[in-house]
Amino acid sequence: MLSSTNINTWRVLIVDDELDNLRLTDTILSFKGARVSCVEGGAEALEALDTFKPNVILLDLSMPQMDGWEVHRQIRAVSSYDHIPVIALTAQAMSLDAERVRQAGFNGYISKPFRVDDFIKKIRESIEAFVNQS
Repeated sequence: MLSSTNINTWRVLIVDDELDNLRLTDTILSFKGARVSCVEGGAEALEALDTFKPNVILLDLSMPQMDGWEVHRQIRAVSSYDHIPVIALTAQAMSLDAERVRQAGFNGYISKPFRVDDFIKKIRESIEAFVNQS
């Protein structure tokens, strides 16, 4: 069962085309106790859903080939993925971007760069909001 407070229950799929971002987020979450899988693109993310079985997805919005917006649309088109909160992880940090992300149906928004404490806090808040709405 996914818990916002118990990071050991998190199975996080991180999708980002920047290797440094993947390494950083993987290191932070793994150190805190989450189980993590990292992929570098949208097509790989969709494939990973079948093998890794995440219960949280951190999704970069600006990627080549298939951006995070399209990945999100495809995830939400599959009802068996309805139980997975999808959190936008992006350098698009304008106030209108956060609103656009929310209107698109993402379950959270984290702007890059971020502070480690804020990163974990925002994931927790997104999970808690998702669990409470379900």
